[in-house]
Amino acid sequence: MQFDYPIDAQTVDTFLRNSEYRFVDALKLVLEKINKDRENYAHLSCIYNVYSRSDKQRGSELKEPRKIRAKMNNYCADNNLDFYKPFDMPDIVALTITVPFPSDVNVVSAHFDELIDGRAFFAVYAKGSVNPFVKTKYGSDKSQDGYYACHYCLRKRDDALEPIVEVQIKTLLHDAWGVKNHDLTYKNSTFVDSSTRIQFNELGDALAKLDSLSNRLRDKIIRDSAAGELKKQRVLDRFLKATMNQRGFIIEQKELLDEIYQIKTERESDQFRLSHVKAIRDRCISHFQADPRQSCVLLLHLAMASQMSQIKLTAMERIDMWRMYGNTAVNQIESAVFLHFTQFMFGDTLLAIDAAEEALEINLTAKQEYPDPKTYFRYQMALSTSLSYYHAEILDTHYGSRSKEKSLRYVSDTYDAMRSLGYINDDIEQNPVDAIISLLDKKPSDTICNVIENTLFVTIMTAEDARPIRTALRRLYDLRALFAKDDKEFAQLRFDLHEHHARKKIFDIETDEAFEQTHLTSW
Repeated sequence: MQFDYPIDAQTVDTFLRNSEYRFVDALKLVLEKINKDRENYAHLSCIYNVYSRSDKQRGSELKEPRKIRAKMNNYCADNNLDFYKPFDMPDIVALTITVPFPSDVNVVSAHFDELIDGRAFFAVYAKGSVNPFVKTKYGSDKSQDGYYACHYCLRKRDDALEPIVEVQIKTLLHDAWGVKNHDLTYKNSTFVDSSTRIQFNELGDALAKLDSLSNRLRDKIIRDSAAGELKKQRVLDRFLKATMNQRGFIIEQKELLDEIYQIKTERESDQFRLSHVKAIRDRCISHFQADPRQSCVLLLHLAMASQMSQIKLTAMERIDMWRMYGNTAVNQIESAVFLHFTQFMFGDTLLAIDAAEEALEINLTAKQEYPDPKTYFRYQMALSTSLSYYHAEILDTHYGSRSKEKSLRYVSDTYDAMRSLGYINDDIEQNPVDAIISLLDKKPSDTICNVIENTLFVTIMTAEDARPIRTALRRLYDLRALFAKDDKEFAQLRFDLHEHHARKKIFDIETDEAFEQTHLTSW
């Protein structure tokens, strides 16, 4: 199909009337794919928004007919052509994907490159990148005149008569600026002189510099926390691996755990199969009615191994069902405890705090229903020590304004529960932290070792000078020796994590002290 130049309005209107459904279907195909992938792949969590013309203009998905006609005619005139093929026009329908940071543009671009390599779509008009900071294999870098983005032109088949869907990937700042620039320069009914346009472009360049600066600041923050996060993830991974051998699993569930463990290996070796993960998910769910706890454990393992948002959501839904239909006090508290642990494993300490605090309330309500009176204090000890750790972890974050006070209070609550269980004598004349740490000399059980480790972490994170941190470090050495009797590797990973926080805290304290002394001396 082709239009003879010059192209009249009736020709364009007839073409759009007959072909609109094909363009809309092609647009929906790309939109549904990227939204589905956002649910399944953690790296696409950087996408802030996805929208099309209908979302912004509240009308048709298609570009305005007069603009389409003008663009076709201009192209023919500029290239001395006698005709134009309408299915060659790239932006009759388009999607915009916005991300917070410039480096996120490359993350989304890499995902589209993989989709094209896998023949989910076919790319046309790929020009690559002139800007060294924009990386694309099948897209086009659009860094010019104050505009910075990466564009893809996609077809669902390798056919010249298939509609093209243009995908624009840009930062939030440049998306907002694009709207302003478009309204002020293209929609403005008055003449905009070249000097004014230059100023617009300069503002766009200034936004690009602001974007770049924000990206560098984010990278610095990530680098500063990367070592600690990596050590934490290794501890969590090793802990999950250890639970694969826990009691209570039937043979089929143990076989499932083995398959789940292989998922992580497949993900790391680029042999990841979405259908395989979903099949394992369904098998995990099949155990729910008979054994909700083990089913939730299996789903947690699968979510961590696959790192898929959809599997995480399934795990959370099943935990909620477990809590909702639990008909005994023990079921209620077990599911509540498992929820806060799962949130922490998923990396959301704030939600873990909310879940653990709710579990404390459930434990109090169920106190009279427990067959063994000590059950209440065991859960009280486990939840309080977890909360003390969680609050210590977020101490230096935006949400940690009262975390020091809460962390120390939960350590004190842990102490009270331990005293009720007979782990600590009533007549100890020490503060709660020292009382719990003193148990190290008695070679306590693994449960008490975990409590001591949490307490040492709280001591490190809440310290105001280096002395108690160094004392806590020495006790961490002692604790590692106790843990190492059962699992040397796991003991070392835990020690590395908490030693990292201790060393960093000492460095921060000593740096602040040195700065204050230098500042005072200069005055």
